[in-house]
Amino acid sequence: MQWLQSEVQGKTPGFVWLHINLAHASAEKWLREHVTLSDQFYESLRDGSRSTRVELDDDMLVAVVNDVHYDFAFEPSEISTLWLSVGPRLVVSARLQPLRSIDRLRDAVRRGARLKTSVELLVHLMQDQGDVLVNRCSVTWRRRPG
Repeated sequence: MQWLQSEVQGKTPGFVWLHINLAHASAEKWLREHVTLSDQFYESLRDGSRSTRVELDDDMLVAVVNDVHYDFAFEPSEISTLWLSVGPRLVVSARLQPLRSIDRLRDAVRRGARLKTSVELLVHLMQDQGDVLVNRCSVTWRRRPG
């Protein structure tokens, strides 16, 4: 967190990605105490609407996207929400349950995927999410009788 707040941060390329598990009772409290995020991001965590959206809030993108669990079977209960705050130097993703597209993104980073900007991370995540949904749709379509 010191790097984000340092004066040299603007001269050093890169960004930080924090992925938060909101199932931990103290996760949101920790975020509020250690990370400066927009009020809109925190409001989206409390907002009852789970509709997918990306909004610009000053120099940050705040996104709410829906993703699928590991045992997704096209049941509404198998879809969960992922909240994102994307700025030039910091990406925060938050979820209540493990989600396929986030795990695909983490695996890609572990395997050496080079994401030079926070926007590249967001694009990669959205492509992973689309791939997960397309793959699940085709598997379910092939399984249907008839």
